[in-house]
Amino acid sequence: MTASRTALVFGASGFIGRWLVRELLLQGVAVVAAVRSAGSQVKLASWLRVT
Repeated sequence: MTASRTALVFGASGFIGRWLVRELLLQGVAVVAAVRSAGSQVKLASWLRVT
């Protein structure tokens, strides 16, 4: 049986947060990102697509 992992990242659109989200996703961890606004979510999603 394999355990699935999920991480909740606060400040996900900040400098450290976005790199943390990226690394977790690369490791196969499901990520829930807490951001302040819809605009921050859009910027984070866009940044993740580029990197």
